[in-house]
Amino acid sequence: MVVKRDSIKAPIGRFADPATYEIGPQYEWNRAQLFATGALSVTDLLDRIPGVTTFRSGWLATPQSATFSGDFRRVRVFYDGVEIESLDKITGGVLDLSTVQLWTLEHLSIERSASELRIYMRSWRVDNTDPYTRVDIATGNEDTNLYRGFYGKRFDNGGVLQLAGQQYGVASPRFAGSGNSLSVVGRLGIARKRWSVDGFVNRTHATRDIERAVPGNPPVLSLDATPIYVPRSEVRGAARGRRSPLHRSASKVRLGPTGALA
Repeated sequence: MVVKRDSIKAPIGRFADPATYEIGPQYEWNRAQLFATGALSVTDLLDRIPGVTTFRSGWLATPQSATFSGDFRRVRVFYDGVEIESLDKITGGVLDLSTVQLWTLEHLSIERSASELRIYMRSWRVDNTDPYTRVDIATGNEDTNLYRGFYGKRFDNGGVLQLAGQQYGVASPRFAGSGNSLSVVGRLGIARKRWSVDGFVNRTHATRDIERAVPGNPPVLSLDATPIYVPRSEVRGAARGRRSPLHRSASKVRLGPTGALA
């Protein structure tokens, strides 16, 4: 008689979700809920949060930002416990929210305090030895075409392999800001009951046509850039809650645009 091994494996280690000031999980979404909202960007979610004002210069491929209580600096984004900072000098230190890949998440929560708004994101993980696959195809206004695919699997020894990608193209003759983006993510590691180690990377290459300005205002410059996020390369062992030297060094790796700003 052959007894099949348990198909649910120990979860990949992660940071604990921070306690928020909200009464109940008012602004919190799991993976299924994020897809159900229909949001394609972080800005789409922030549109629903009181006290937040969002700014867009067009559709998906254009710059997006948000203010909290009238200040751009009061909106902070954390991905797997590491804050995402803007390395683009042109934005003046304001993070372009269109570069944050919402589709890569399994959980998102928003904390509103008296002084700032914090967005906590947790990257997608799998815990089942049965392969997880998903394909999304969408089309819409402004000649938008979007393709997205996921593959994730856990192995009997606790190993994990995850691959996913998203590509979209936009041609917007009315609002300008035509462009496209290709983003890929990957995770490789192993997790046991008492410890786990994994590496995660997200690479995005985006292009954007120049947006002609109305008289009296400067144009939005074109873009051809490749931000690479390595927010988590983590070792968890008996000393839970402490970052290993590997985590401390990897958490600071974020390569800025490798293309040229026209």
